Amino acid sequence: MNISKKSGKKVIIIGLDGATFDLIKPWAKEGKLPTFKRLIEEGVHGELTSTIPYATIPAWPSFATGCNPGKHGFYDFFKQKYNSYELSVEMQPSRAVKQPTLWQILSQYNRTVAVINVPSTYPPTKINGYMITGMLTPPKARYTYPPEFEVELKKKIGEYNIFFSSLSAKNPDVLIKDLEKTLEQRIKATQYLWIDKQPDFLMVVDNGTDRAEHELWRFLDPLNPLYKTNEVKRYENPLLRYYQIVDRALQKIIDLLDEDTVLIIMSDHGQGPLRKFVNLNLFLIEEGFMRIKKGIVSKLRYFLFNHGFTPHNLYNFLKKLGIERYASDRVSQQTRLFLLNKFFFSTSDIDWSKTKAFASGVTGGITINMEGRQPKGIVKPGKEYEDLREELADKLKQLVDPDTGDKIVANVYKREEIYQGPYLSEAPDLIVTPNEGYEFFGMFGFSFNKVIEPTFGNSGAHRPNGLFMAIGKGIKKGFEIKGPTIIDIAPTVLHIFDVPVLTNMDGKVLLEIFEENSDLAKKSVKYQESNHEKKKIKEMIKKLRI
Repeated sequence: MNISKKSGKKVIIIGLDGATFDLIKPWAKEGKLPTFKRLIEEGVHGELTSTIPYATIPAWPSFATGCNPGKHGFYDFFKQKYNSYELSVEMQPSRAVKQPTLWQILSQYNRTVAVINVPSTYPPTKINGYMITGMLTPPKARYTYPPEFEVELKKKIGEYNIFFSSLSAKNPDVLIKDLEKTLEQRIKATQYLWIDKQPDFLMVVDNGTDRAEHELWRFLDPLNPLYKTNEVKRYENPLLRYYQIVDRALQKIIDLLDEDTVLIIMSDHGQGPLRKFVNLNLFLIEEGFMRIKKGIVSKLRYFLFNHGFTPHNLYNFLKKLGIERYASDRVSQQTRLFLLNKFFFSTSDIDWSKTKAFASGVTGGITINMEGRQPKGIVKPGKEYEDLREELADKLKQLVDPDTGDKIVANVYKREEIYQGPYLSEAPDLIVTPNEGYEFFGMFGFSFNKVIEPTFGNSGAHRPNGLFMAIGKGIKKGFEIKGPTIIDIAPTVLHIFDVPVLTNMDGKVLLEIFEENSDLAKKSVKYQESNHEKKKIKEMIKKLRI
C-alpha cells in the first residue's frame, strides 16, 4: 500500500443523476431552490460535459476512472456476447471496469472512503472503508463492503432499497413519494457514515433526479405527446417539487461540513424534452443495410410486425387490463427476451449473412458486420469498411422527422474520433447522437414498427450538459467555470488530497476552481504511472520475449 502524508482535507461528492442547470438556474433565480441558489452564489458552478453517448453507462465509469471509455471498456449497459450478434442479458459488473476507480486509488494512499449508490459498483469491491452498491445491483444480492456492514446499516437506518419501486408516473404523487423515501435513505446512510465512520472521502448518488425527469418532463413541455392540460393543472409542477426535495436534502449534507471539507455536486449528464423514439435497426432495414431471412416464419413475423403485432402494442393491451406491472415483475429479463424472440419479429429473423450493419446496445451505437470479426461478417476491412461508415453517416445525417422536417441526428462519430485506448476495438464502429426531442432504440429496438414513433413512456431524454458545483475552503466564490468534463473530477479530487494523478487518466485537474492564494492553487500537480499500466507493460514485454 502506498502511503502519503495526509493533507487534512476531506471531500464529499453528491451525484445527482441527470440533473441540469436548464431547470435549476431559473428555479433558483425565482427563489424556489434556495440551497442551489446559495451554492451558485458562494461557490463554483458550470456545465459539465458528459461522455458520448451521454448515458449512465459509460458516464459514471468515466467519472470514476478519469478515463475515456476506450481505456475503461464501458460503452453501454450491455455488452455484445463474444462471437455472437446477441447482447448479454446481464448488466456489466464493476470488475469489468478496466481502470482503477477514484475510491480504489484513495484507498491505496491510505485515505478512508465511503461510497453510496454509485452506478456500476456491483459487485462491491474491497476498499479502505465502506461501500453500498448502486443502480444495476440485482435484487436480493449482497450489496455492501464489508459484507457484514449490510446488517449494521439496516440496524442504524432501517430497510435500505438500492432502487426505487415506482418506475412509472401514472400518478406523479406516488412516484415523488417513492423517490423522496429512497432519497431519505441515501441521506441517512450518508449522515451515519460521515459522522460515525468519519471517512476522508464520501460519495453518494441520487438517481431520483434522473427518474423524475424521464417521467415528469411532460409537465413542462406542451409539445410532448404525453402532455395533458388537465393533468398539468391537477398536479401543478411535480418535477419542481422533487427538485425542492433534493434542495432540502442538499442542505442536510451542507450541515455536515466543516472548514476542511470540500463539497462537489455533479451530474453524469443533463436532461431535456423527449418527444419521439427513433428505431435505428428499422432504419437500417429500410435502407437495405439489414436483411430479413427468407424463411416463411421470419416473413410472417415481419408481416405481423408491420401490421401492429409488436411488443409495444402488447404492453399497451396489458396496461389496459391493469396487469403490465404484474407481468413484468414476475418474468425475468432472460425469459422476456426468449418470449420476444419466439413470438415477435426480432433479431433472430435477421439474415446476418447478408447484413452490413446493425444497431448494437441501447445508446445509439452502430456496428459494422465485418468479415473476420463478426460470426457471419461480410464487410471487408479497409476501404469497404471505411466507405460503408461514410455512407451510413451520410444517410443518418439526412434522416428527418416527416411531421416537422427537423433533422433527427445531431452527430455521427467514428469510434476513433472520440475514444482512445486499449479497448477501442470493443466500441461500436459509429456512435450516433440525437437532436433535442429524440432518443434512439438500439439492439432491443423492435418494440414498435415505425422508424420514428411518438414517445410512449419517458418524456425526458439525456443531454450532454450535466452540472458541476463546488464549495469549501480554497474554492472560488461566485465563479462560473467553462468547459469542465466528467473525466476531470477524479484528477481534481486526487489533487485536493495531495495524491498523485495517474498519468493514464485523460482528465485534468480543474485548477481554475481554486482561489489564487490558496494552497490548492499554489501546489504543483503530482503525477504517477498507474500500477495497472505497469502491469500491462510487463505482460506485453513478457509476451514479446516468448
